[in-house]
Amino acid sequence: HEVGDAAQEDHGYPFAGADNARVRVGVVPSGGGKLRWLEVSDAEWGQDFYIARVDWMPDGSLTVQVEDRRQQELRLLRFADPLRGGAATTLITERSDVWINLHDMFEPLELDEATAAAHPEQVGGFIWASEQSGFMHLSLHAADGRKLAQLTEGEWMVEGVAAIDEAGQTVYFAATKDDPRQRHVYAVGFDGQGLRKLTDKPGMHGVTIDRKLQYYVDTHSSLSEPPTVTLHRLSDGKLLRTLHPA
Repeated sequence: HEVGDAAQEDHGYPFAGADNARVRVGVVPSGGGKLRWLEVSDAEWGQDFYIARVDWMPDGSLTVQVEDRRQQELRLLRFADPLRGGAATTLITERSDVWINLHDMFEPLELDEATAAAHPEQVGGFIWASEQSGFMHLSLHAADGRKLAQLTEGEWMVEGVAAIDEAGQTVYFAATKDDPRQRHVYAVGFDGQGLRKLTDKPGMHGVTIDRKLQYYVDTHSSLSEPPTVTLHRLSDGKLLRTLHPA
């Protein structure tokens, strides 16, 4: 057996002259049972496409993101009952004259009883990110894919979702809003209103928010400062403790 550099072979995919890999999505009960293959393509694409992302929804339905081989069209599909099969519903279709950048900012909503009663239009919905405006931004969608609200917009981009407070109708996200050379963390309401900034020191911030939405850990660095790790209160950003000094 080889070790080190000799143990790894780097090559472009697919091998020159070889056929593209054929991909499928299969679902099987966790306790065992019949395997069900899902139909995620169509006559236009044939077998020449990518399976980009697969996500379960809280109600047991399955979403699949598929992309054509040119990477210029992306479809978000939903299978209502994947174990029974059936045709998919297309929730979102995006097209680009150049290519589509994939992301990991598809966030299904799992509303508690009180939040669902107050916001029935959000039941089964999700938060989605798109570059259709020219910049990556967040939007809120209903279960059928219909856009309910544009959460962020402008000549800057969202880089990731940090946490979602469904009861508080707030999403926390990292973005380049103040300066493309920096990354800060912001919060905005599900109605696209009340945008506020959590981090303040110039530079790059990476935030991890606890599940109870009470605190966050901020890893900050800049050209003049090595990484510092601090603990803050989420409600007002107050510094509570330095966990790792620069």
